[in-house]
Amino acid sequence: MVARSKRLASLGRIAHHRRARAGQALARARAERDRADATLGLLRMHFDQYRQKLANTPPDSMEQLRQFQHFIHRLNQAIRQQEQTLQQAERHCRLLQETFNQTHSQYRALDRAREQALDEERKQDDKQLQRLLDEIAGRKPF
Repeated sequence: MVARSKRLASLGRIAHHRRARAGQALARARAERDRADATLGLLRMHFDQYRQKLANTPPDSMEQLRQFQHFIHRLNQAIRQQEQTLQQAERHCRLLQETFNQTHSQYRALDRAREQALDEERKQDDKQLQRLLDEIAGRKPF
């Protein structure tokens, strides 16, 4: 019969791998969120620069003004779309953080259970050894 601590150790290794995979997925999601945030920052910076340029340098013609306004409009749309992408990435990070927390809790619970089982097995071994020593000590010499 396999000791309880060994069975729990096997389950612990599985839980450890699950936790590691969850951690890796979380790290990838955070990196994606950070990229989305950086892209949004760049888009906003460009939007402000072009808007300021329009305010400081009037266009030479109505056609140029229309093109510039069209460009600003498209840039503003890209910002709104990137904001949605960032929100989606943040939701994904929160979901994966919850998954990681759950797998980490499962791993810790199995590890504590394994440690308790090891302690119980050690105590049983100590009791068995003490009984054996008592039995040996109680024997009469030949």
